Amino acid sequence: MRKDKVKVLYIAGVNRSGSTVLTKVLNEIEGFFGVNEIVLIGQFGLRTNRPLSNGEPFNDSKLWNKVLNNAYGEVPHWSQLSYYDQPTPRLANLVLDNFKLKDSEIKKHEDYAKAVTRLYQSIREVTGCQVIVDSSKTPEYAYFLSTLKDIDLYVLNLTRDPRGIFYSHQKVIQRQDMNQGSRILMKRKGMFNFILKYIARNIGSLRLQQKSAHYLKIRYEDFARSPAPVLEKICRFLDYDYPSDLVREDTIGLSKEDHGIWGNPMRKSKDTLKIVHDSQWKDKLLTWQKAAVTILTLPFLLLFKYPLKSK
Repeated sequence: MRKDKVKVLYIAGVNRSGSTVLTKVLNEIEGFFGVNEIVLIGQFGLRTNRPLSNGEPFNDSKLWNKVLNNAYGEVPHWSQLSYYDQPTPRLANLVLDNFKLKDSEIKKHEDYAKAVTRLYQSIREVTGCQVIVDSSKTPEYAYFLSTLKDIDLYVLNLTRDPRGIFYSHQKVIQRQDMNQGSRILMKRKGMFNFILKYIARNIGSLRLQQKSAHYLKIRYEDFARSPAPVLEKICRFLDYDYPSDLVREDTIGLSKEDHGIWGNPMRKSKDTLKIVHDSQWKDKLLTWQKAAVTILTLPFLLLFKYPLKSK
């Protein structure tokens, strides 16, 4: 394998912030390869064999089998690539900045770090890409990647108005990207659960600015209203030429196959993708809900420059 560092664009943020849409768009750029939520490759890929963005079950994927065999000489057991079964950073550790390993955990942590490094290196080798777009979102996994000496980590902190995210979490949505006959619903969150996760994720994502030499903050609303300037900014951030013909107003032609792991059900979109600025929350979120989310997330609304009143 090549010894130079693997360039990874890591999209950090809160679930339902638009990371799947952004990853799918970036995947269309020549030299970019979107893996979606690769942090879940152990559980949702190798263990439960969930479909990729192209509809293909993970374990049937020729590309991912080639990546794994190239990395390890065989397809590994799912537990070897399961982040949440490793002695690795957790969100509370990143927020408090006190992550420490017990002596008995150090060896296992080192083995997992080597396995993940080989995985990203193999993705680059097999696909020939120059940039891996990873929308795992969890800031603690980004922090873990920042400790790997062979990963050149670029953190893109993707934010979205918390009232819009909360409204999205109230919808009852059946996943249309699962195996035929399944009736899995997207997870919903109550107010208390959502606020805790939103605050912790954002503090963790903001702390990544101290952990990575490359850090960029993008608001999803800016991307949805005018995709081209934001995509150009991301390409400049990566020191990469922006393909000016990528976006036609708010529509993007999809020509590259998407092998992404997990993500929002829209990941199965084909042919064209219309980027929509979803502001339904302004009319459909209950008044008390808007007020509560506004008050409880006020520091972040101010920091990310979101209006306090819905118009």
